[in-house]
Amino acid sequence: MSFLPSAAYAQIQLLDPGIPEREYLIYTERVGEKIQQITTETRKVRMDGRLVFEVSGRSPTSESRMLIDAISMSCFFSETLEQRSDATVKRSTDIRDIKYKPKPDELVIADFNSLYFILRGFPWASGKTAKLYFLGSGGADGTAGGGSSASGAGTSFGNAAFAFELKVVGKETIMVGGRSWQCWKVEMGLSGIFGAFFRKSNFWYSVDAPCLMVKFEGMQGPPGTPLKTLELISVK
Repeated sequence: MSFLPSAAYAQIQLLDPGIPEREYLIYTERVGEKIQQITTETRKVRMDGRLVFEVSGRSPTSESRMLIDAISMSCFFSETLEQRSDATVKRSTDIRDIKYKPKPDELVIADFNSLYFILRGFPWASGKTAKLYFLGSGGADGTAGGGSSASGAGTSFGNAAFAFELKVVGKETIMVGGRSWQCWKVEMGLSGIFGAFFRKSNFWYSVDAPCLMVKFEGMQGPPGTPLKTLELISVK
């Protein structure tokens, strides 16, 4: 397991929005008719002289762990264990080096699971866009190949021909967990002509620090899979 220099990410710059030394979040997840709770614990730790966010997730059907550089907000390690109806699956991503040179309008990510967390450091502004590049996709032109995520959030499209793009729609006030949140709404979907045929996913992040992900709504996987909703119900 190695640490990647911040200079490797000549991309859209992410900054720590003031994430505390310890953080404990509880979400309600709904996938189709199934409902369960997901807990996410974040600790800021020092590893080999570097500050790192260690993010652990747990639900009745999954466990996950991510290591994210606290300066660049880039994920360099991700591991998930998912108990599905047909199999128990363990996946891990360990970024050893980066050969790809990102463009200024791109956001390089290790896998989809890390996107929930690293977007907390996004440079928020209405209309701001970013093209996603998934490391390991093999794309040569900044297109995203896909990834996987923990806590039952598997998403894998596995084809570098599909380019994903984020757009900050603007500010929106939503009711979640019995309270009102002023959020930045982010839309994510396929760019180009494919975007017109597939449903987009939406994220809502609190405007106030530490920029919590308050809500997510999108597809559980490829087209035809159930709609997934995550809502924040507790912050400690």
